[in-house]
Amino acid sequence: MRSNSVRVSTVDGKADKVFATGNVVVDSPASGTATGDNGVYSVGPRTVVMTGNVVLKKGKDVLRGAQLTVNMVTGRATLGGGAKTPAFPAAGCRASSSRTRSRPSHNRQMGKSIFTVP
Repeated sequence: MRSNSVRVSTVDGKADKVFATGNVVVDSPASGTATGDNGVYSVGPRTVVMTGNVVLKKGKDVLRGAQLTVNMVTGRATLGGGAKTPAFPAAGCRASSSRTRSRPSHNRQMGKSIFTVP
């Protein structure tokens, strides 16, 4: 994780959470590259929660939303807050949603989507 500013919280002298603000970038071989305004990396469960103008890119696929949670172990990324995803993800990618509305630009508007890259 890289950003303009980073703060680390500790528990019993060990890193617990890393708080990043400003131009946050997280690279994950399984999920892709995520950018956003803020990010919190939880050391124990190895998860990243990003907020504010979140963009997740993997190959030609681009997802946008208000919040992204990435499990760095499994590579599973959950995007919420008005997430937008291409109508037809690249081969090997899967997008799902509980609420879908067609968009004229061949995008899907999703209240909460899950984007998994094997």
